[in-house]
Amino acid sequence: MTRNPAPSLALLSAITALAFCALHMVVPALPVLVAGLGLFLAGTVLCASAWSLAALIVGRLLQALGACAGIVLSRAIIRDVYDREMAARGLALVMMAMTLAPAISPALGAYLAEWFDWRAIFVLLGALGAVVFAATVIRLAETNRHPASLDVAGMARSYALLLRSPGFGGFVLCSACTSASWFTFIAAAPQLL
Repeated sequence: MTRNPAPSLALLSAITALAFCALHMVVPALPVLVAGLGLFLAGTVLCASAWSLAALIVGRLLQALGACAGIVLSRAIIRDVYDREMAARGLALVMMAMTLAPAISPALGAYLAEWFDWRAIFVLLGALGAVVFAATVIRLAETNRHPASLDVAGMARSYALLLRSPGFGGFVLCSACTSASWFTFIAAAPQLL
């Protein structure tokens, strides 16, 4: 059996960053992964051609539903294909993309809205999404070599074990506080700036 080469960390970072670009640019706009990116593109096209606020909201909802596949699956793919040392480096790179994309996207969105109009934000997101979609279809093969059957009882036991873990609770609290402060800043930034 031939083994596919490990996917590019740059591609996994781009997949992850795309969702955060879609979320934050509008502030001042594998089968499951491919479907998610396709849904993101469909939502982006709907946003760019929105004829009403309701159509824009539906488009944004489709974008979010589709883009979340990249956030979750890029991390799972890293876990599937890399050893512990390389996985830590890969996750660090993906986290950098998750941090950098929302930091840059609002300024880029503001320039696009100022120079063109708000629809230009979705045109750019659509172009970026199309590039990431094509690269994913061409370069990213299935990475889950050991699929597990769905065991709801086992999952419940694992969640209970996690919830009793002080280390896990500490990481969750840190992550929640970081996310809350970041989204508070993003929500207040247009009025402050």
